[in-house]
Amino acid sequence: MSLSKLLEPGSIAIVGASSRRESISGQFLGNLLAYGFPGALYPVNPRAQEIEGLRCYRSVIEISSDVDLAVILVSKSLVCQVLEECAQKGVRYVMVPASGFAEAGVDGVMLQGRMGELARAGNFRLLGPNCMGFVNFKERIPVIFGAFLESLPIQKGNVGLVVHSGAFGGQTMVQCLKRGVGFTYSVSTGNEADLHALDFMEFLLQDEDSRVIAAFLESVREGERLIQLGRRAREAGKVVVVLKGGRSQKGSEAVASHTGRMAGGREVYEGILKQGTIIEAANPEEFWDAIEVFSRVRASPKSFGACAIVASGGNGILACDCSESLGLEMPRLGERTMQQLSQLIPEAGSVTNPVDVTAQIPHNEIEKFPRVVEIVCREDAIGVLVVSIADKHLQCCWAELLELAQNHEKLLALVNRSVAPEVSAAFYDSGRVVIADNVWRALKKVELLKRNRDFSCRFQVDAVSDLPVGNYQIEEPKQPMGEHDIKLLFSPFVSVPEGKLAHSVEEALEVAGRIGYPIVLKASGPGLRHKSDIGGVRVDIRSDEDLRAGYQLLLERMKVSSVRLSGILVEEMVQGGVEVAMGFIRNPELGPMAMLGAGGIFVELIHRVGFRLLPLRRRDAEELLEDIALGRLLKGFRNQPEKDVDALLDALLKLSRVFFANSWIRELELNPVAILDKGRGVKALDMMVARNQGGSLDAVR
Repeated sequence: MSLSKLLEPGSIAIVGASSRRESISGQFLGNLLAYGFPGALYPVNPRAQEIEGLRCYRSVIEISSDVDLAVILVSKSLVCQVLEECAQKGVRYVMVPASGFAEAGVDGVMLQGRMGELARAGNFRLLGPNCMGFVNFKERIPVIFGAFLESLPIQKGNVGLVVHSGAFGGQTMVQCLKRGVGFTYSVSTGNEADLHALDFMEFLLQDEDSRVIAAFLESVREGERLIQLGRRAREAGKVVVVLKGGRSQKGSEAVASHTGRMAGGREVYEGILKQGTIIEAANPEEFWDAIEVFSRVRASPKSFGACAIVASGGNGILACDCSESLGLEMPRLGERTMQQLSQLIPEAGSVTNPVDVTAQIPHNEIEKFPRVVEIVCREDAIGVLVVSIADKHLQCCWAELLELAQNHEKLLALVNRSVAPEVSAAFYDSGRVVIADNVWRALKKVELLKRNRDFSCRFQVDAVSDLPVGNYQIEEPKQPMGEHDIKLLFSPFVSVPEGKLAHSVEEALEVAGRIGYPIVLKASGPGLRHKSDIGGVRVDIRSDEDLRAGYQLLLERMKVSSVRLSGILVEEMVQGGVEVAMGFIRNPELGPMAMLGAGGIFVELIHRVGFRLLPLRRRDAEELLEDIALGRLLKGFRNQPEKDVDALLDALLKLSRVFFANSWIRELELNPVAILDKGRGVKALDMMVARNQGGSLDAVR
């Protein structure tokens, strides 16, 4: 069922309507009347004959004409009764602003569940409960409550807004409308008993007027759907901007591995949004700035190298600091450029990047300022001009600056607190100017544009072609497994250290003689986890004598710990690699996902991790590695050999396919995985598997 009739209804019933315009139940009808709703309005209230000059009905069923949308403003105890009447009437869409449902405890959860059942049985779609409503800016239809409509116009624009929180949605509309940024639609989805935020985002994807799709999401139930939505939007030339609420880390004792304990925090959603090439805002201010930037800026510079042209050394220093923090480059200007600048700029200034024209030029020689900008514009490495001068000086040369930016295809980032309205209008109409009240915000807006450009450059339509081909089905073992069993099971997909399970010291000596010293001894048994914590690992064993002593020590320690041993695992000691943790988990809301992080026992302490939903593309795997910022180590830090990154990516992709293809695996973790020197591959030093029925098989040391 299309959502167009919900957002552009021809007739609306207000159930629980009131003549008190200051009340919530009065605001819905009052706002529709104030903005001249052209369709039919049906107030419903059994205690009134007439409201706002309109006939009042005792129930929805009494209305003789068709009803496209019913807004239910009764108490929550009566909501289900009214929903049943709406179903009987044949209402197509229903909105319930009332609160006190799933957010208010067990009884509210059950009541909200019943609302969803009634919607499905009655063949109508339900928006809410606990929502503020929506505004159709294109047709000036405000089916919403809130005081912000009293002071701001319904301004049509190119931004579609979807929010879980109605209050934050109202705040966002106020912030954007004050900046002159208009909307196509704004929808508050609340608790989502039926219709979800993604339903409305997909509607906006099909709407030709919605160039920007902005969303404040408190939770995401369908990660893969969000990823595909972001990719489809990019293919269509639209930008999706998301502010994710509730990003704080929440531990879960029910999950067996490190991977699971970290799978509810902000890194999970960061990974999903990156996979979908979706712009993530870090905070409300950045969210509003992103909406403004993507709504207004249509031109992209050939380069995002920035040059700051300032009248104050302090602003130049800040531009350098902010650029470095934001990952923006400020290239050195060419010798010829600096020589030409030196003929215009006083000796007290600077002709490097940043260019400091001092107070002399704007105050006494303003005619020189456009000439300075023109010289910088000739630099191919410079695509962004960060200009900081006072408004009264800008008034003298803004037209020339704009013409230069247009002729040289540069982006103009203007740092100014009080640009005159007619000047800002001309700048914004050009589609290649951002304006901010300080250097940080100006450069942050530039970074948002660069991030969007980078996403477009990396965007790949085919999400499957680069996956490794092969058979990834594994028959579920009938018996519990120890670490050695797990490694044998997964060894076709990832290299593991050479080793064998020994049941006596003589057998251990035989294995060590075949492998060669140094070796590692590990206590092994089904369900044995965190062996290092209980003294179940002996490393760097270099002789038969050391082996005998280490073997006996492990037996004694495991006896004290009451651990049921299957034997002692004797393995080669892998040396010289960079350690990472690799994991896979089935998130009940988002689906199967992969994790990569800094490895070893400090994976949770260091907390440098990244997540992606499955299935993985190779580019997803590469970006996952970028997330954990181990690039310098892997490329050869301090004359160390370069590490085998390709082998790591291959193992990650293969194991992701194994996990995706075998639903009996609830969790799979390899920690640590040693990334060896280039050409030598990787080795999984420890592994853990948890089955869906809850049996944990082994864990990290």
